[in-house]
Amino acid sequence: MLISEVYTRLAEFIVLTVNDPTISIIFANQNSPRPKKPFITISIGSLKDVSFPMKYDIDANGVQDVIMNKSFIATIETYCDGLHQSEDILNNIQNKFRTDFSYYHFKADMVYIKTVMGVSAIPVAINGINESRAILEVEFSLNQLVRDDVGLIDHIEILDEVTGNNIIIDR
Repeated sequence: MLISEVYTRLAEFIVLTVNDPTISIIFANQNSPRPKKPFITISIGSLKDVSFPMKYDIDANGVQDVIMNKSFIATIETYCDGLHQSEDILNNIQNKFRTDFSYYHFKADMVYIKTVMGVSAIPVAINGINESRAILEVEFSLNQLVRDDVGLIDHIEILDEVTGNNIIIDR
């Protein structure tokens, strides 16, 4: 699963969970103007390996599938005008991560592991008015498929030093 697919799957999950067409979902840290509130941003960080890769047999073309198990932190922020609206939205999202809906949506390509930082209000003063803003950080696990072209050995020649014979192995 590519990182762009992770962003897309998270955004789709949030759209289905929030079920409010007035709320925009965007990817954080873009060079574009802020959308009109309410909106939600998604960012992914701390992508790391969590176990040794699973390697499969090399196929007839010399390609080996390798599954890399990784974890990452998804940061979801809401920006709203209504008092506590941001926290309510994120609380709803956090609750949905812990249901079968999450499992069926991500189809085991991604798995919710835990909440790293629960819903936290972080209001910001903009033009003298506090903006309702909240943050949620959750950890996921995912499997990434890497196709490794390891190649094939067509011909091996070994000299048997005891007998002096050449041993030839062809594919």
